[in-house]
Amino acid sequence: MALGTAALASCQTHPIRSVVQRASELSERATARWPEVTEVRDYAEVLLEWQAKPAAGILTRG
Repeated sequence: MALGTAALASCQTHPIRSVVQRASELSERATARWPEVTEVRDYAEVLLEWQAKPAAGILTRG
């Protein structure tokens, strides 16, 4: 989860499509497997917040 969060942080202003895709996949799979783990829930929240930012909009809304 820490690596996923770091990847999102690294492309705050210039989103990279593959990073966004892999970050979403990580969240989906981790949430399905370990929904009770705090780090998984925290990562899903970070991803949602990141996706709501204007810079991410072009890649996350379609």
